[in-house]
Amino acid sequence: MLYRPLFGALLGVTLFAAPLLANELASVPPIANAAAKKECSACHMAFQPQFLSATAWTAIFKDLSNHFGDNASLPDATRKEIEDYYVANAGRGQTGLLRISQQSWYLIQHREVGQAKFAAVKSKANCNACHKTADQGQYEN
Repeated sequence: MLYRPLFGALLGVTLFAAPLLANELASVPPIANAAAKKECSACHMAFQPQFLSATAWTAIFKDLSNHFGDNASLPDATRKEIEDYYVANAGRGQTGLLRISQQSWYLIQHREVGQAKFAAVKSKANCNACHKTADQGQYEN
């Protein structure tokens, strides 16, 4: 039962740190890589790299042919350029979670948003629906 106190401590740190990280991520630099902006925004908003860890971004770019159920394959040179940009500018997100909407800071920031609101905007990935300046890295309402 040595794991129980360790789990409690980790949970406490996560619950304490998540709101701080959420506030930190209310304003992040906009996408500065032209290839990332062009290719990622062809299907969805180009998310800023600070929202996930380097490990998560590496996992995402590892299999773009199955990118959350879609084929987002890119030529190797383009994929490498974009992946390098995301990994170099990655944040401190939870490494085992590949969806931004599963990150604890995201869940805390959106805990009062009802399912009807998410349904109305079609996807939790449609940040611009509520955050009009999301593409500029500004998420404060």
